[in-house]
Amino acid sequence: MMPTTMVASIILLYRKGISKQELSKKVEWLAMIINERGANFGNDVGLPGQNTMMIGLKHLDAYLESKGSIIEPKILPNGDHRNIIMLYYYRNPLSSIFYNEGIVLVAIHSFGLVQGWQTGVPVDQLFERACYLSDLLEREEFIEKRISKSTRPRFDEVIKFMIDKRILIQKSQEDPNLLLLRTAGESIIVFIQSLIFPMVDSYYVALIYILTFVKNKGIETANFSKNVQWLSELLHK
Repeated sequence: MMPTTMVASIILLYRKGISKQELSKKVEWLAMIINERGANFGNDVGLPGQNTMMIGLKHLDAYLESKGSIIEPKILPNGDHRNIIMLYYYRNPLSSIFYNEGIVLVAIHSFGLVQGWQTGVPVDQLFERACYLSDLLEREEFIEKRISKSTRPRFDEVIKFMIDKRILIQKSQEDPNLLLLRTAGESIIVFIQSLIFPMVDSYYVALIYILTFVKNKGIETANFSKNVQWLSELLHK
């Protein structure tokens, strides 16, 4: 994990700005949860901290702006969001580290907020939806141990890890097959979901555009990617 990846990932969570002091703390937090998942860092000693933050800010300078002590993405004239897209690019290496956890969290999200946070999600139904999502997005990330219908033990390992890291909780000892999102883990839940949702969004936008074929009776292949990108940028703004 390089400094640019660490810094871009945090700034994308704080679009309206974050102080250097808070950014440094968040980089340390991110380093901790990345380290728990076995990743290596682009520095010589210890976990990334303030020095990592300063190096990341230096390399990302063209995409950021400072307002006093607050740092935020630089918005170009006419609402041009290309700098935010570039920050996504620098953040991308994190996706593979949190991929399986992200699949599980986005699958839980599909049950609705009430069921995910309050009433609980049946683990077998969660496995089915996680497999569906993993299959749908199989070309987006190369994952050595992917969740699939033939790898239920891998899914169970991910769930156990997420419970151990206080991201998920079993609703009760009497019914361990109902899982809830853990309120104490909300920060990491939001962060991990933010890595996977852009992939889902891409499929969503492509499908919306494909639905226009019903009225337009199709479109030239050469224009398809261009038009989907136009729709994506429009919705992003």
